[in-house]
Amino acid sequence: MNMRYLLVAFVTFICITSCTKDTCNNPIAFNYDPDGESEENCIYGPVELSMEAVPYFGDEKLELETTYTTSDGRELSFDYVGIYLSDISFDQANGGGAISPVLDVMLVTADDYTLESVIYPQENLEGVDFTIGVDSNVYYIDPATYESGHPLASKVPTMYWSWATGYRYISLEGRVDTSPDGDQGMDGTFQYHIGLDPNLVNQSFSGSVVNLADNKASVSLKIDLSQVLANIDFTTEQVTHTMNDPALASKIAQNAANAISQR
Repeated sequence: MNMRYLLVAFVTFICITSCTKDTCNNPIAFNYDPDGESEENCIYGPVELSMEAVPYFGDEKLELETTYTTSDGRELSFDYVGIYLSDISFDQANGGGAISPVLDVMLVTADDYTLESVIYPQENLEGVDFTIGVDSNVYYIDPATYESGHPLASKVPTMYWSWATGYRYISLEGRVDTSPDGDQGMDGTFQYHIGLDPNLVNQSFSGSVVNLADNKASVSLKIDLSQVLANIDFTTEQVTHTMNDPALASKIAQNAANAISQR
């Protein structure tokens, strides 16, 4: 009987010793060992994610009710800006595939443009992918379903039409010079509410867009509203609720994809 116990103890000692030597060599892991030999025993913990998409107008950080000048010399100001980014995911190095944060949707406004979430990477993060708009799987869900503070919860001004038409992907409202010569000051208003599946636009950034250090991941992007409104004829194209002017809605959606850059 004693010999049996000795044999069990010897086998246990060998297993523990060999496992101790085979420590984790992945710097992303919670139990990283600079002298580690493999990833077999790596333990991956949560990494804090901070992703911001800051609204600008040209080179100026956007402020509501501030007068800006369009490329054709018109005065313009914003009363509200709302843009959804959803299906956010990150590309992992070494063929690790794409992973999503716990919360993968954010609503960008002039005052709130940062997503705080958690992600569980197993490799370095090499890029970020997202959709401008709201994923069709949740597009028609009542905002009242979500807790207050969630990006998809009810908002004021609203970012949701109805159960039949769903969320507005982009909502831009303000004042603009609508005169033919663009010399009358802000004499009119604009209201652009963009939604529906055909206007979902995908965007991605690769390379060093993600900063991963000290158990934190950060991404900083810029949304240039002057580019979102590029090639808009403010003398005639002042309103779209998508269904009433799908061509204008599509133009603004496509502009939005080209308006986002690394900050």
